[in-house]
Amino acid sequence: MDNRITAILMVALLAAGVVAGYEVGSEGGTARVSTESIVSTTTSVSTATRVTTTTIAQPITETTTRTSTIRVTEPSPGEIPSITTIEEGNLTIEGYPSTVANNWATGTLFITDLFSNVLTIVNDTTDSVTAAITLPGTPTGIVVDSSTNSVYLSIEGCTNLINASDSCVSTQPALTPPEIFAMNGSNNRVLWTIQDNAVVVAVDEGRGLLYATQGQMMTPESNSTGNLLTLGASSGLLMANVSLGAYPEAVALVPSTNMLYISACQVVSILCGGAEVLVVNGTDGAISATIPVSGWGMSGIILDTIANAGYLVVYSNVTKLVSISLNSDKEIYSTVLGSSCAGIFPLGIDLDEGQLYAVASSEQSTSNLLLVINAETGDIVNMFSAPGQFVGFTPGINGLLYFTVEPLSTHQSSGSLVSLSESFPIGFVNTGLIESGVCYP
Repeated sequence: MDNRITAILMVALLAAGVVAGYEVGSEGGTARVSTESIVSTTTSVSTATRVTTTTIAQPITETTTRTSTIRVTEPSPGEIPSITTIEEGNLTIEGYPSTVANNWATGTLFITDLFSNVLTIVNDTTDSVTAAITLPGTPTGIVVDSSTNSVYLSIEGCTNLINASDSCVSTQPALTPPEIFAMNGSNNRVLWTIQDNAVVVAVDEGRGLLYATQGQMMTPESNSTGNLLTLGASSGLLMANVSLGAYPEAVALVPSTNMLYISACQVVSILCGGAEVLVVNGTDGAISATIPVSGWGMSGIILDTIANAGYLVVYSNVTKLVSISLNSDKEIYSTVLGSSCAGIFPLGIDLDEGQLYAVASSEQSTSNLLLVINAETGDIVNMFSAPGQFVGFTPGINGLLYFTVEPLSTHQSSGSLVSLSESFPIGFVNTGLIESGVCYP
């Protein structure tokens, strides 16, 4: 399926590839301790294809000031420069690399695969693959605690993709049940495991808390539901289970206040009904604010702890970037990025530069586009093209930014991890490339 059509079709499902079909539960699984290694040097290759709409909250480094000057690039018609013109490195990753998480203390990147049970580990300093780990199932979420060098993953028991290594329609006699587990980042051994149908979304390093979400899609006539689970990061024990009253699609955490911002849908059918942002106190689980979002869908939520703002891509008659204040929970601005058919999804933010990154595709473009957005104004200030699909982002050490790029074709057996310098040259902004597309509905 054309990735532009798939992106629009998947907007309403809002990360359903990660949390679709999860049953809401009131109890967590029993924690068990294991010293078994999950390491395997075998890397499997997938031949399935799908556009992922999952946005995992990126690690947030809190600072007090932003010293860099944000350039404003004047709109220019013409050819958008290739991402290859500004690459600092391009590392081949087998399969379909997806989410990337960073251990800031060790300079280690952990990259999940969209279709297989493989976790690729990359040395941020040498830009090299150090291990390929075979997981018990396909990963649906990953977060890293740099203070304890712990990696937390959630996995699906099976996926509904025929070519996935743990396909629900495969002839395998038994499939691993969904679970959450903690892994030691030094030796890749499992610390604890719980069997729970939930997706890990954030970790509070200072308080030793791990957060996960559950969601259940209901019929259009009924409200969709969801829960926020609080687990002990060192043990996996369930500490709290908060009913959200809506289907959670993305979560971001402010570590200093332990407040979570959750983009959610009251009803999920073909579209997202009753889109909203829930503000949840991670300490006591109280929902302190509900911010309604005007539109038929939204994707991801990204936090700016310097400007005290949150950012959402909202789909309505056009695609907009909406900024909300983390102090007042009110809208700061709403800026049109492109048409409702442009397939725009947020990736993350560079706090030092005050720049947001998003991926876009359109009918006019033969490749996917990386959008660089001024977070203060919501204006697009740079655009780059790439032959693959941008799907993940994290700032690294040594002033580098990392993007995972999936292959476009099932005939390709690998994607890449692209590293860029934080400071981009002045480039082209041709918004005409994202003003049209294949529309749904």
